[in-house]
Amino acid sequence: MGNVYRVFDNVAGKELALKLLSSGFTVSKELMTREFEILSGLNHPNLVRVHDLAFTTGDKPFFTMEDRKSV
Repeated sequence: MGNVYRVFDNVAGKELALKLLSSGFTVSKELMTREFEILSGLNHPNLVRVHDLAFTTGDKPFFTMEDRKSV
């Protein structure tokens, strides 16, 4: 479905994970936004917390989440 990268957020001053959907995988903005809203409302020790949802210039969705390796 996608690739996850470890990135550094200069604003937050910490490492995050960034999930970018694979090029062959398409999803609407509405569906990705709904999924993100559902995920952001979950809080469980076995789930990572999502932080931000954004879209590339070509409307390819990506989101940032906590990086468990740096916690």
